[in-house]
Amino acid sequence: ILFRLYGKDTELFISRSDEISTMELVNKVEIGPQFYFKFKNGICYQYLPGDIVDRKLVSDELIFTKIAQTLASLHMVNFNGFMTQENLPSGQSPFIFNKIRDLIKLVKRDYKANMSDMTDEYLKTIPKYEKLTDELNHLESVIKSYASKHNSLIVFSHNDLLLGNIIYNADMKNIKFIDYEYAEINYQAYDIANHFNEFAGVEEPNYEYFPNKEYQLKWIRVYLESFYSKIKENN
Repeated sequence: ILFRLYGKDTELFISRSDEISTMELVNKVEIGPQFYFKFKNGICYQYLPGDIVDRKLVSDELIFTKIAQTLASLHMVNFNGFMTQENLPSGQSPFIFNKIRDLIKLVKRDYKANMSDMTDEYLKTIPKYEKLTDELNHLESVIKSYASKHNSLIVFSHNDLLLGNIIYNADMKNIKFIDYEYAEINYQAYDIANHFNEFAGVEEPNYEYFPNKEYQLKWIRVYLESFYSKIKENN
């Protein structure tokens, strides 16, 4: 079993009740750990034996094939027909814009007063709160326009599929995902693109590791075959 303590103030931008509901949901379809219980500042859940996927493992075609198939399974969770922006149920919207707005609202507008190590030189490099909001509005407009034009699907997504959140069990020959804090409906293409983007790493990103076109096409072909075969099975 594993115990995870929540970071200070993370409840300001992460719904812990939604995270628990998601963990219970994905465990039923065998792509995530079993949730055991919640305590005041954390949770207890199942330890998944296996290796955390790294750049070497993710380059193995057997393993990245299983990752693509597992993500297709996740995207089928709660699948109830093809959802796009135009036919989303009332009150629902893609995760990405609402979450960014939640984060921007937490930004302390007076950077210097709220960061003891802030210097005048560094302050010049940081966008103003209003500029961040303007950029988000522009980004949302561009992406929604593109998504409408191409009928981009909206599915239940992981939204944080970095390599460290993928477990490969060599004995069982299977893949499972962990850390569902950000799981929610989102653009299908976003979840895939975010996974590729995470190949670069987090602490010191190196975009030389971003997968080449050949890798992406192989991966997406496997994903689409799996995704649409599951739709046929459900129908």
